[in-house]
Amino acid sequence: MRFLSVRLIVSLIIAVAGVSLLFSYHQVAVEKRGLKRDLSKRAEVLAESLQDSVEPLLEKKSHKPLQRIVERFGNREHLTGVAIYGDHSEVLAASSAIPAELMSQISVVREAIVSNGGRGDFLKLGSTRERLEQQRLEHENELTRVKIEQIESQARIEELYTEAIRAMRTYAGDAPEVGDDGED
Repeated sequence: MRFLSVRLIVSLIIAVAGVSLLFSYHQVAVEKRGLKRDLSKRAEVLAESLQDSVEPLLEKKSHKPLQRIVERFGNREHLTGVAIYGDHSEVLAASSAIPAELMSQISVVREAIVSNGGRGDFLKLGSTRERLEQQRLEHENELTRVKIEQIESQARIEELYTEAIRAMRTYAGDAPEVGDDGED
């Protein structure tokens, strides 16, 4: 009897844990869909407001003011950046903060141009681990550059000391002989 109750309790615990996990997974999926939908709507509203400012400049073929507008919109809206493409998928203006991996995803742009409408995709540009690894490599490269500069600076200081010693010997009347490099 006791063995039966232990099996029943363990079975109930496993069943409740399984249902909880499935419910949590479902909640996360629903929340993720909602966030994507909200982000898409926000992007559409931003694109429409940007369109009013950009169309007159495109007609005039003014690219410098276009670049200023793109930078301003990209900084103001907590975005990674904004890019404006021409009819042939060429970049007319883009925020400087947009990663190169994102700018290379031209297929989304082509599809939007062909359909003459909005098009959005969510692209995975890399994990946090990859970004941290990239930052670490950049830091190591900077450290290496600094070390090289220090070594070059040290070599230059040694040259200056050698020249100063030669000048002092010459001034003291202790001129170096031909072929003497001034070092002992």
